Order: sequence, then C-alpha cells, then structure tokens
Amino acid sequence: FDILFPHQLEINGFELLPVKVEHTSVVTTLPFHHRDPFDRLLLAQVINER
Repeated sequence: FDILFPHQLEINGFELLPVKVEHTSVVTTLPFHHRDPFDRLLLAQVINER
C-alpha cells in the first residue's frame, strides 16, 4: 500500500490537499443540506482551491 497508493495518485493526476484554516471558514457558509462533516470539508476545499 505504501508504494502503490502514491504511485496511483501520481499516474492519475491526483493531489492530496491539506486541511487549511481557509477551508474551515468556508464550511460555515455552506447550506446545511450538506450535513456530513467530511462532505462539508471536501466541498470547502474545492471552493477554496478552485
């Protein structure tokens, strides 16, 4: 796993994003129909990193 996972990220063009303070501030602005905390944080990252 330690070798395969980073390799798969690289060949598929994925980038790991750290959780930043800027992301957490966006979470508070999201509509509450996004109730799952992980989904809310993921959406906040997308909005902030666009």
